[in-house]
Amino acid sequence: MEKRPSRIYLFFSLGFIFMLICAVGSFFYGLKVGTDRAEAKYDAKTAATQQIKRVGTYPQQDLVSFYHTVLLPYREFQNTWFEDMDQLNAGDSATDNASIVRALGKLADEQYKQANQNPINGTSPLLQDAQTNYLKALKLFSTGASKYTSKANSIPGPLVAEQLAKDEYIKNAMNYSLKAQEQMFFAILKWSNTMNSEIPKQAVFQPKVSMTEWKSYPIAVKNLLITNILLEKKIYQPYYPQDITTKIDQMIQNGGTRDLNVQSIQQFVDLLQRTDAIKANEFKKNKNRYYRNELLPQLPFFYE
Repeated sequence: MEKRPSRIYLFFSLGFIFMLICAVGSFFYGLKVGTDRAEAKYDAKTAATQQIKRVGTYPQQDLVSFYHTVLLPYREFQNTWFEDMDQLNAGDSATDNASIVRALGKLADEQYKQANQNPINGTSPLLQDAQTNYLKALKLFSTGASKYTSKANSIPGPLVAEQLAKDEYIKNAMNYSLKAQEQMFFAILKWSNTMNSEIPKQAVFQPKVSMTEWKSYPIAVKNLLITNILLEKKIYQPYYPQDITTKIDQMIQNGGTRDLNVQSIQQFVDLLQRTDAIKANEFKKNKNRYYRNELLPQLPFFYE
């Protein structure tokens, strides 16, 4: 008759099997973490080149079509969003917070349908991507707003606005909006290159762009750089990138940068943002002064 293994031998065997399972599990977990990190590093490294590879012809008619069929519906929602956030932050006790939030969700749905009516021409893939991202943004704004409709009247308006700003759906909506904006201005840069080959058709920026570099860029490159910074820093505001470009150029030409202690355009944007120095329509008000000879497509946000 076979002897049964001793208790010590049994414990040793079980312990060995447990350690083997842990070792295998750790190996595969480490492999997954390493793979994820490598993929994240690769994605970050190639993010800029992904858009460069979106080869297309980018005729002005595609830009104009995108402006009217996609951007305008989105901007109508965006402008209403900021107006309503101001109203909520005012904290008027007579304000029906729930009605404001409900109306925002409804408007996002309406503008989604409008911006989705006409697919963008396949000759401009960056604009196709931008349309997709604006649509994602509107859908997420709608979802995020709907979460707060039932409780909006039970808390103060400023707290409603604060919670909306922190909501994951809303934050993702803003991020998709910033991505779409960058793609749109990348398409404008590509159009500019087709009109003037001296303007680069692509731009990959270094982490910190100096004032000297900035001054050498045409406006199409400057605007794209601004969209890149806004996306990186997650700055979601109602003004256009060209309004920031204009404010920077205005301060540089007026000598207003000497005492600001900023070394890069990224720092400059941070400063302007913190001090609320950027206003809507800065570009249109100063276009003839600074950009009279610059090449721009016939889009209404560039012209009166």
